[in-house]
This record gives sequence, structure tokens and C-alpha cells, in this order.
Amino acid sequence: MGVWLCGGPVPAGHLLREVDKLVVHRHPVAFGAGVPLFHAAFDPAAFTLTGFRVFATGATVTTYTKQ
Repeated sequence: MGVWLCGGPVPAGHLLREVDKLVVHRHPVAFGAGVPLFHAAFDPAAFTLTGFRVFATGATVTTYTKQ
């Protein structure tokens, strides 16, 4: 059974050790300082690029899987 977390850096930071796949959506719009992906103590985890898609709007969806 999988869990789809969509809600911001605080819950993601609490569950970072359990994350086995990242799906990152990016849009070509600049505003403010941005939001961190994770709000957690520095504890590097290695992920491998497993998918990348570019849309006509310039938006991208990048998928990474934990090594």
C-alpha cells in the first residue's frame, strides 16, 4: 500500500526517511522566496532520476526513486 503525500514541507520532513519516490512538479513561474521541499534536519538521502516529462507550457514532472 502506498501513501501519496501532498501538503508541504513540514509533513514531508517528518516522513522523509519513509519516502521511496519523489514526484516533483515545477512550473516556469517566479514568485517570492519559494517553499522548501522538506522542512527537516540535514540528513542526505540519495535518489536516482527515473522519469522526466516536459509539457508545452514549460511545466515539468520529474520522478526520482530512492537508491
